[in-house]
Amino acid sequence: MPMSVAALFIKIAERDLAGDPLGITEAGEAVGMSLASASRNALLLDYKLAERGAEPLGLVRAARHPRDYRRKVLKLTETGRMFYGRLASLVKA
Repeated sequence: MPMSVAALFIKIAERDLAGDPLGITEAGEAVGMSLASASRNALLLDYKLAERGAEPLGLVRAARHPRDYRRKVLKLTETGRMFYGRLASLVKA
């Protein structure tokens, strides 16, 4: 996984686990990415690339914002939660 994708994943995971999931724009801004880069990198973390023939990581999914139906937020999948847990334990070691 490229570092830019990893940085985006970590920020998405931190905020989702804190109960305050980010949209793609907010996640990109939090790690210093343009909207285009954040969108492209978020797709690598999602399932959507399977439609284009690439192997998706399946770590996050886009969901409707709980208070604003026009927006989407990025949330961890169960696989994403397990991956983040392993990653966090490695960093703490």
